[in-house]
Amino acid sequence: SLLDVEVDLLATPVIDVDIDISGKSCESLLDVEVDLLATSVIDVDIGVPGESCKSLLDVEVDLLATSVIDLDIGVPGKSCKNLLDVEVDVLATPLIDVDIGVPGESCKSLLDVEVDLLATPLIDVDIGVPGKSCKN
Repeated sequence: SLLDVEVDLLATPVIDVDIDISGKSCESLLDVEVDLLATSVIDVDIGVPGESCKSLLDVEVDLLATSVIDLDIGVPGKSCKNLLDVEVDVLATPLIDVDIGVPGESCKSLLDVEVDLLATPLIDVDIGVPGKSCKN
């Protein structure tokens, strides 16, 4: 019924975070929360393939980093039927590459993608919701 993944990281050099939830993971709630405070390179990959949950998929990422961030959140396939909520808060100074992809029939009632970015030099943000993403 409930799958809760919470990661809190405070590190200075290189962080490579890979959260992969494959197959039919849960039927009621999938909650992924990542809080990162790091000073150099961050590579965050959150992938929820397949039919992940039937009622709620909640992905929340808070990043405070000073150098390079590569953030990839991919939710392919039929991810959830009621609510898909993706929230990303990023405060970084040099380079940010943010890719949020929700292909296919992602949800039937609500798709909520919120990205807050405070960065100075270069930002590459790609949010793709192709196909029949939501019915309501």
